[in-house]
Amino acid sequence: MATIESKLGELQIHYALLTEIETHPENANVGDILAIKESIRHNGFYAPLVVQSKTGYIIAGNHRYMAAMEMGMEQVPVVYLDVDDEAARRMMLADNRITRLGQDDSDQLAALLETLADSDIGLVGTGFTHDDLNDLQDKLSKNDLDFIPEPDIEKPPAKESDYVVEPIPGAGGVCSGVMVTRSDREPITMDDFNAIRIALGLGRARRGALATAGIEDWA
Repeated sequence: MATIESKLGELQIHYALLTEIETHPENANVGDILAIKESIRHNGFYAPLVVQSKTGYIIAGNHRYMAAMEMGMEQVPVVYLDVDDEAARRMMLADNRITRLGQDDSDQLAALLETLADSDIGLVGTGFTHDDLNDLQDKLSKNDLDFIPEPDIEKPPAKESDYVVEPIPGAGGVCSGVMVTRSDREPITMDDFNAIRIALGLGRARRGALATAGIEDWA
């Protein structure tokens, strides 16, 4: 398997005093210090900070540094990078932004949280609360309900259409027949028929006029 070598060289972890490094003055990200402190207390400081060697500015891990300061820690693991200011800014932006671009698989996240929620300490140290889990479960339940197929409802059979065989003037000739039916499946009345005749530019039909076509008059 081919390996891709880092253009930054071999990365080594050092331990730096908190007084030797500082937050990047241009970091625009705002983190949840309380959640980070909880994670450090239960999970430890499991990842080093990334620091620009020439300035001591933190490229990645600014809020973990702030949490460590509030917790009274004296030193933290760091990886120093010998990069210029522009490269440091790009790395800092990428570290903040790329994490936000990801999204959780809701079903898998819920299953994982449910597993940890049953442990002795629950969700402590995960950044999630039981309220978060309840909200996620409610959302998934609602989505399941939204996708329940509606039962097939038998539609009433359509009534037979009414046919009127009568010459009606049309463009370039005559129409020899018109099929008339109501969209609400109710029988057509004489008033309906006459409304259609009037719309077609014809006069109202006389009572008994349809008998000549073998069609009974409507009431």
